[in-house]
Amino acid sequence: MAYIKVKDRRRFERKEFRDYIKLSDDKVLDTKKNNIDLLGDDEIFVQLEDTQHYWISSHGRLTNNMRKDKTFFFHKMDSGDQKRSVHWTIVTYDIDGTALHEETSPEILVAKYFLIKPTGRNKVWHIDENMNNNYYKNLIYVSVEEYELLRKHVKTVAELGREQEYYDYNTVKGNPAYSIWAGIYARCYGGSSLLVNQCYDDAYMCDDWKNSRDSFAEWYSANYYECNGERMAVDKDLLCRGNKEYAPDKCCILPETINSALASATKRRSRYKSAKVYAIGVDYDKARDKFFARITPFGHDKQVKLHYWDTEEEAFQEYKLFKESEIRVLALRYRDKIPDRLFDALIKYEVRPYNPYES
Repeated sequence: MAYIKVKDRRRFERKEFRDYIKLSDDKVLDTKKNNIDLLGDDEIFVQLEDTQHYWISSHGRLTNNMRKDKTFFFHKMDSGDQKRSVHWTIVTYDIDGTALHEETSPEILVAKYFLIKPTGRNKVWHIDENMNNNYYKNLIYVSVEEYELLRKHVKTVAELGREQEYYDYNTVKGNPAYSIWAGIYARCYGGSSLLVNQCYDDAYMCDDWKNSRDSFAEWYSANYYECNGERMAVDKDLLCRGNKEYAPDKCCILPETINSALASATKRRSRYKSAKVYAIGVDYDKARDKFFARITPFGHDKQVKLHYWDTEEEAFQEYKLFKESEIRVLALRYRDKIPDRLFDALIKYEVRPYNPYES
């Protein structure tokens, strides 16, 4: 069966990524390719076991492509009576290839493929008591005794004191590696925002990553590590200063805190290319005819203005001193959590007077 438990997802992504991708891709229907309109962003179709042409969706829709033209036929979903579910007949195949006709219903299939079944709980209950609403989050596994208590309104679902757990499928939409790939691609080729275009001016992806999301996902899996639940980011500048290419030998994965600190030390954002752009971190006070730098200390939201100086270079040198110290302190904080080569690169990191329009 092509499902992965939520708690096992990260382990599979790191250690068994190839098999995980293959398993899920074989069983999860490509709705975009087959021009299927979804009922919601979370609707996915999973192929039924021992069948060749049937898929059940997380919204309770059963479809098959057994027609000669291979178009998808959707089975009846509504019985017309909230107290009665529809019944379906599907064709499965025995181990010797013999075709078998199996009677089933929406709640049985949705529960089997999307709900984690606790020991001793074999009945499926519709939370809103509408048996035609087979959205997977409207279903919960219960015991025979609980089912009767719910049916007689002696107890409510809330009084059961637990939440239903669900299987988590790996899809292009659901796997984090694919959404990260899409974000990088947009920064390189599809950004419409002025700030995005300027911030990632001339950045590009290597051909392998640009042409294959799976190739990027494999690299991401092999290099991914956890850092106390913090969001992780792909960085292209730490290991190769001034690098514009997203490529496996030039990129690394960093905790978002470190990545943000590095980004603010290398990118000078301006709304207009015609605007005067000073060294990174530096601004000019026209009233005082002085230069000064700003820095946002780690763990704080507000910027701190540093001293006034006669020259841009003096202001930058003060910014450089503070920023490099902050990055080294962050490196020490994360020393036991990040790979050694990344720690070493952070300790040796040098802030430069970066100009995005000249690099």
